Amino acid sequence: MIKAGTPYFLIALFLISFLNSCQNIEPGVSGDTIAMWYMLAGTYTKKEGHVDGKGAGIYILSVHPETGALTLLGQSPPLVSPSYFDFHPKKPLVYCVNEHGEGETAQLTALSLDLANAGMRILNSVPSQGHYPCYIEVDPSGSSIMASNYVGGSLISYALKDDGQIGDLGSFVVHSGTGPNEARQEAPHAHMVRVGKDGTSVYAADLGCDQIFHYTLNPASGALQPSGFTRSSEPGSGPRHLEFHPTLYTVYLLNELNGIIDVYSENPRDGVLIAIQSISIVDSPKEGLVSGADIHVHPNGKYLYASNRGVYNEISQFQIDPKTGTLTLIGVISSGGLTPRNFVISPDGAFLFAANQDSSTIQCFKINPETGTLTPLGAPFDLPSPVCLKFVPEYL
Repeated sequence: MIKAGTPYFLIALFLISFLNSCQNIEPGVSGDTIAMWYMLAGTYTKKEGHVDGKGAGIYILSVHPETGALTLLGQSPPLVSPSYFDFHPKKPLVYCVNEHGEGETAQLTALSLDLANAGMRILNSVPSQGHYPCYIEVDPSGSSIMASNYVGGSLISYALKDDGQIGDLGSFVVHSGTGPNEARQEAPHAHMVRVGKDGTSVYAADLGCDQIFHYTLNPASGALQPSGFTRSSEPGSGPRHLEFHPTLYTVYLLNELNGIIDVYSENPRDGVLIAIQSISIVDSPKEGLVSGADIHVHPNGKYLYASNRGVYNEISQFQIDPKTGTLTLIGVISSGGLTPRNFVISPDGAFLFAANQDSSTIQCFKINPETGTLTPLGAPFDLPSPVCLKFVPEYL
């Protein structure tokens, strides 16, 4: 309280101090420091047939949890095209593919993550036993990793050492088969390998032979054992990425070549998939290439999103039936750039970030919690050739 007779210059100093303190408090924050989220962004770093990579490795970003604003903090040591990566479920470790072309030795690399200093350190690298490895996943126990080699149509798995390094070879499996699209399906092309909800069922989507292959995983050794079950997609569809519903036993397969999402009911006892729906990611057809890329279910299980490259450059938005898991298309929106190869949803489900590979941008969208629709927020964030975005888990 300012008392009567207080000199005017003291009153002025009080008012200036009060106004400055108000300006430092952000709306709804009550003066406390906001806890930022952290995101990693993998990039293409070299010119290949499908991309002119301009990145330098994996970039470390902070994300404002109220506005979605991105800030570049640091990056990994130089890496060749870490086009996909995954986190260890318990330790500050990251495992990435190094997407090399023909005639080179493609690799998988283990890195430690130092968020406090916005840095990463390479632990070791091992051969992927193929070319163009495009997906990698750590099993839920943190004991092994699995990766898919696009060229060669193979899966490889390794056990992990206690110090985080990639250890002994667990399995090397080569798919067989072709599809009717002679330009893209002349041979098997393993595009994704995912561990199911039970931690031991493994599904591998193969674009080249229109198949989902099913395996059983021994997490300790990384060994993959074929279960004898496969699921065929429509000829020429090109299976690319799989996604699991968080509460229902429903599996979603995005096909790259025809832009169709196949919806399956999963038998939790044996992992067998039963087809229940097929639906297009295209709203208004255009002349030119459809190219389905990435697919994710919202954390609340109510909405699903899929990206479409080619002539579309869109994010398709779907509502999920809470009982059956089937989809209804509710709209499409521009990805805010060119070639949205990948996207990620924020931990609280409030934002979606699209990695636009060929425009070298990341576009942030606000997610309407009542409808699931997307609204772009601000200008795209510049980052060279981004192709894999993931939020750093809170336990790290």
